[in-house]
Amino acid sequence: MTPHRTRNRIAGALFAALMPICATVSGCTSPAHLRLTQDDRVHLETPAPNSTVRVPFTVKWTAKDFTTADPRIGTDNTNRPVLPDQGYFAVFVDKEPMAPGESFQSLLPAGSSCAKNPTCPDMSTLRNLGVLVTDTTSVTVDAVSSGKGVGGAGSATHAVTIVLVDARGQRIGDSNWYTSFTVQGR
Repeated sequence: MTPHRTRNRIAGALFAALMPICATVSGCTSPAHLRLTQDDRVHLETPAPNSTVRVPFTVKWTAKDFTTADPRIGTDNTNRPVLPDQGYFAVFVDKEPMAPGESFQSLLPAGSSCAKNPTCPDMSTLRNLGVLVTDTTSVTVDAVSSGKGVGGAGSATHAVTIVLVDARGQRIGDSNWYTSFTVQGR
């Protein structure tokens, strides 16, 4: 056997052995939540990357191969049917989205009285957490955290991240669409 083939066999064996460990350490909840191809269902239009905006500003995007449904936030959605590629959008302002397969309840502080209530969180609670929910392809952002951008305390850089959410309020897959920008006067 040539040294080249031996290296390839060793590299292949090492990859096979380390892949489950990498998946576990990276926090993947299930391979079913992973999309191992480029997800082009959403195209973020505004704000443009590294642009400067004034509050209020509009976040706009286009979507394809995804059917929107009424979010019905604040109601018990535990028995709603879940269809592939159907749901709504969650827009996170200066906040990390929930993990793939997790619901909005995972964003609540530990010990929250809302955590065990299937009708919680409601739209107002989500908005206070920096999450805007919609079945349209735009939202208006009325405020950003003063001095709490994505670069840490005192940062002028802010960000929005869009994820897809199913009828039960759980994040669909690991895809997200992100842009960062500055806010004039901050």
